[in-house]
Amino acid sequence: MAQRSGTKKKPRQRASPTKQSADNNKSSRSSKPSATVLSLLSIPVAILVVSLKIKEYLPSPSKPNAPEHHNNDISDFLAWFKDRGGSISSSVTLSHFPDFGGYGMLAIGGDDGAGNGGDIVVSGGRQNVISKSDELFTVPRSIIVSARSVIDRFASLSRQNNSIASGDMERIVSLSFQSPLVQQDVYLSLHLMAECSLGTASKLLPYLRMLPTDVPRLDTFDEEALEVLRDDYLATLARQSREELSTAWHKNGVKDIALQMARMVAIDSGLSLEDEAVSRDDCLTFESFHRFVAIASSRAMILEGGTKYLAPLADMMNYMPRYDNNRAAGGTNESFLTYHSRNSDGSITVRADRNVVAGNQIFEDYGETDNSLFLEAFGFVPNANPSHCAVIPPEIIPQPSSLPVELLDVLIEQGIVISSSPDHPPSASDAGTLCISAEGVVTDERMRTYLATTQLDEKEGQKQKCINACRRRKETELITRQCTAYPGHREAVETLIRNLARQTYCEASTTIGEDTALLQQRQLDDSRQDSSMALAVKFLVEEKRTLLSAAEATGKPVVCSSEHDNRATNPEL
Repeated sequence: MAQRSGTKKKPRQRASPTKQSADNNKSSRSSKPSATVLSLLSIPVAILVVSLKIKEYLPSPSKPNAPEHHNNDISDFLAWFKDRGGSISSSVTLSHFPDFGGYGMLAIGGDDGAGNGGDIVVSGGRQNVISKSDELFTVPRSIIVSARSVIDRFASLSRQNNSIASGDMERIVSLSFQSPLVQQDVYLSLHLMAECSLGTASKLLPYLRMLPTDVPRLDTFDEEALEVLRDDYLATLARQSREELSTAWHKNGVKDIALQMARMVAIDSGLSLEDEAVSRDDCLTFESFHRFVAIASSRAMILEGGTKYLAPLADMMNYMPRYDNNRAAGGTNESFLTYHSRNSDGSITVRADRNVVAGNQIFEDYGETDNSLFLEAFGFVPNANPSHCAVIPPEIIPQPSSLPVELLDVLIEQGIVISSSPDHPPSASDAGTLCISAEGVVTDERMRTYLATTQLDEKEGQKQKCINACRRRKETELITRQCTAYPGHREAVETLIRNLARQTYCEASTTIGEDTALLQQRQLDDSRQDSSMALAVKFLVEEKRTLLSAAEATGKPVVCSSEHDNRATNPEL
């Protein structure tokens, strides 16, 4: 289950993004979308005195097929993949991983004869069958799909059938969706819908059978699940996405394009329009459209230039962060592009981003991606995500209105807050969203500047130096030194961040223990509603774990007020 990208946008402008982010693009898999765009260590979590294991991915709400059925689907898919020109290392195969909601890559013994997959001894005497940077597989151009290939195919079929011009399709899609990434998802979904409508006659049938029946991403949540999230931004994003898709399908002509494309693809495949395989209503409905958009959103990888590619097999790599020295040092994670390359012949080669022991699942790191994007675009919440940050409610952040007028003028001078007006009084929100990592770090420079300035009120002498510096308007270095990079500013901001994290954690309406108990209950039910509810609750749990970790960054335990004392119990992070 993967949407890779070199760029992932983070929805709440939280921290630096990546898979749609690995370099701020799936030059990695996607990044926290800033309101337009619209993974996982299965570890024991001790809550209070109870030890639970939270599933990394929630299984699809549909009943799982019998194991032999999965094996047949895998064999058929791999045969199809190789027949179409794909190559795969003999140290790699595809397997079924129910706890990850579908399929994934498995390391097996063997060598492909090219030096890849040779065993090496590592610590503890364990042997790796796959070494970092080994080639895992290459996806041939013949089965890779992009928005451009869909547009070109539609244009060719339109000319042959004197049908709707491809320009009409591009016009309708561009008018219906503002985000270039979402537009690409729509093109990919139209392609998948047309192939689905061919039934057993589709040349993509082995691949279609591997796709999930449901991707419980954010815009599939009902109102109850959105309420559980307790996040107005994400709830609004979900409703807007649903409305955008519905309007495009029912009012803007996307439905007509899907039907027309299905008819032309059927004719091109030598099928009669009366053929039963072509009249598959379940493939050409709004529900199907929504499903395939979600599939494209969660599985297509973004490479150079922000282009999404739906690459069978590559889209079955599951997520787990890579804890290498670079990430541990707080630096940017190695680019998704380092291990995913588009070759001169149009094929895509995927390499291992870590050593893997035989018998283990082969994961990949999607890049610096926040949980909100995983939920929004991919339909899961990771158990372990070093790139996640928890949002602090804007109402508890020091507000400009509480500051002396001199400091407010400083913030306005710096362009951090907007000058006061009857329609827009200065607000902390002008500086962006305050999102805190588990280490208590705020990566957004604008917000860090704002917080540092607000703490000047606690340093009388330094506050006056800042005010004096701002009177010398052209001396920007002096203003920075006296107002935001003053002696002790780091400690002042760190203390404020820990206090805000503690307050947010302690004032939550439920405890981690209560949320985890509810999560366990929801995971036992395989209905779609409970799948969404479980994801919403899991998002809450991970948010609180991040807040608790940030609040305890100095090693001092969190102590909440009397009725919330049980929140001070620190789960094993």
